[in-house]
Amino acid sequence: MGDGWGAYDNGLSNCYLILKARVMGFDTLIMGMRDADSLRSLFNIPGNETIMAGISLGYRAEPNSPERRPLDDIVKFY
Repeated sequence: MGDGWGAYDNGLSNCYLILKARVMGFDTLIMGMRDADSLRSLFNIPGNETIMAGISLGYRAEPNSPERRPLDDIVKFY
């Protein structure tokens, strides 16, 4: 990360990755840094590389939300 600009550059690259993923029909979840040792082991990442963030990629589930009540039932404007 050097003098800290690496984190800034990582944020920019994350931004472009999630924008491109959305254009391709995917959704993302930026999780920041979780369990670096587990990620390093799972993906065979060398110890001399810094893990900056975990970003999941997948398809959005259909929302399962109840019907909304009419606004006039819950709000009164004066």
